[in-house]
Amino acid sequence: MYRGALEDKRDRMGGPRTGPRGGRGFDAKPRRPFDDKPRRDAKKRPAPLKLRLKDESIERKFRVADGRVAAYAIGRAVRERGAYVSSVAPTVTARIEDIDPKDVAFATRLSKGVAATWGTLDEFIDRTMSSPDDIQADVRDALRVSAYELVFLHKPPHVVVDQGVELVRFVEPKAANLANAVLHRMVEAADDFPFGDPETDDAALARSCAFPGWISRRLIDELGRADAAEFMRASMGDAPVFVAVNFVRAKVSEIIQAFKEVGTEVEPIAGVPGCLRVHGAKAFKTPRIKRLFDEGKMLVSDQSAQAVALFALPKERPARFLEIGSGRATKTVLMQSAAYRRYGAFMDMVSVDDHAFKAEILRERMESYGIEGVEARVADGRMLSKSFDAGSFDAVFVDAPCSGIGTLRRHPEIKWRLTASDVSTLAMTGFDMLIEAAGLVRVGGMLTYSTCTAFKEENEQVVDRFLKMKTGESFVVESTMAVKLVEGGPDAHYAVRLRRVR
Repeated sequence: MYRGALEDKRDRMGGPRTGPRGGRGFDAKPRRPFDDKPRRDAKKRPAPLKLRLKDESIERKFRVADGRVAAYAIGRAVRERGAYVSSVAPTVTARIEDIDPKDVAFATRLSKGVAATWGTLDEFIDRTMSSPDDIQADVRDALRVSAYELVFLHKPPHVVVDQGVELVRFVEPKAANLANAVLHRMVEAADDFPFGDPETDDAALARSCAFPGWISRRLIDELGRADAAEFMRASMGDAPVFVAVNFVRAKVSEIIQAFKEVGTEVEPIAGVPGCLRVHGAKAFKTPRIKRLFDEGKMLVSDQSAQAVALFALPKERPARFLEIGSGRATKTVLMQSAAYRRYGAFMDMVSVDDHAFKAEILRERMESYGIEGVEARVADGRMLSKSFDAGSFDAVFVDAPCSGIGTLRRHPEIKWRLTASDVSTLAMTGFDMLIEAAGLVRVGGMLTYSTCTAFKEENEQVVDRFLKMKTGESFVVESTMAVKLVEGGPDAHYAVRLRRVR
């Protein structure tokens, strides 16, 4: 996804924010790193975590499961670095000697859950403390793990308390007694969670789905309560796994047969040629399936992303196609693969991003997937008229920067780092890019605008505003695509296809 000039904020959602501040009401604000009180060594990086849990002396001293310690360490790294669980988890678990694969899976599940419920956990923890701001940040990291197990996984209270105390003892021995008291209060408070009826109380609904209050209210206002509730509940689940067949190097039948040989069922998705839902991601670890990836015959991509790539493709092969916001080139691959299937040849394509390293990624991926005809360009998507002549493209695709609220199952950290002002800034950037892109489309050509968010401010309102501008008067809406987020379904995406008529 293209993030334009906003990417200097550490890839938008990976910036300096460190998680929500719990205990300050329903609409909590982010906590400071470490404690909320300044420290003399606040600018110093904390000492590396030493996770040699298989050392016998440590095992005798701390009776805490490896998976829980790893989950704590992952959560701490996410908080300190503003990172994502998906990028941190493999590194952390690798530092635990002889860790069982089951503990790795448990740690990943816990850490993803904590990231998804971060602010709700803080509010819950703070309800059990008289001075929540005084707790050390690393102790809070440990308590979040226990709170998640208690509130969202419904683990037996005695297990949560016992393991929670030991986890805090591992982190900070002096805080073990405090943890014991807090954990017992948590057990009592858990009986009342989410502190209201989710069917009638909007705040309780938000807590039960672990959503910040402002996002929950916004979704309710824009989608209606029933659809908003479905969206939020679905965001708590696991994302289904899809792969896209690269038609340049493989046929659908070949990929289906390969999965069948390793005992995994795949389901072709109607209306999206080459899109397969994989029922059992363990197949990806088998040599047979790994080889397909290595040979560039398929790639992992959500169904909605594949549908958007197909949606942006003209019926007839365009003489020139412009992609604005190539990112890591996934949609570039998808569009050229679909073009090869539809036209029997690649498109003459220019792909733009505002970061040079992404242009290099694009070139590498094109080679990996056997794709030709793509020129990588580095430019600001809001100032392309300086790089290209007016009306010089038959089709233009804008993969706009957005909040990513439709991809929360894959990036749960987003909702606790996002602010309403971020949404407005992203929507304005998307609008500026759409205006700029419009001038590059020839009369009779096609302009597609796409996001992976459900907020109207980033979707319909951007398009409506564009159509009311002088530039937009030359375009008509040809088709709109809006994928809702439902349990077990693909990510929420939005796309609109516009035709230049004069």
